[in-house]
Amino acid sequence: MIHVIKKVSAHFLRNKKIFRGADIMFTTMFWILAIWFVVNAIWMYVKRDDQQLQKALGWVNVVAVIAGFWTYFGVSK
Repeated sequence: MIHVIKKVSAHFLRNKKIFRGADIMFTTMFWILAIWFVVNAIWMYVKRDDQQLQKALGWVNVVAVIAGFWTYFGVSK
């Protein structure tokens, strides 16, 4: 997975479509979201009976997906 991210980042840097800071921002946001979704999946599996927690984590996931797409489109423009 890291190899794919580096390959995509190198492609954008070669084509000068993004700056180095944006590349770091994208990679950082990607890993934060990847770790969050793994932790979230485990947490939601362990606490399946707590509907209030499921609802709260669902909304946090919506915000995380929006932040991820916002970062991706911000970096790619």
